[in-house]
Amino acid sequence: MYDAGEAFHHAFGIVSPNGEIPQKIRLSFDTQQAHYIKALPLHHSQSIVSQTEDTTTFEYFLVPYL
Repeated sequence: MYDAGEAFHHAFGIVSPNGEIPQKIRLSFDTQQAHYIKALPLHHSQSIVSQTEDTTTFEYFLVPYL
């Protein structure tokens, strides 16, 4: 049986990764945007890897889709 939750577990958006291997993706935001990203995470794998006075870097475990 098809399990949509499993198929899209490492996806961002509506595109299924089709068995591709997830990668660590890091995004940095200024302080104002970081507050927003903390309040409304982009993905369930989101974690903070570094934080300074000016920027916060988040890490995600996703399949990049280009």
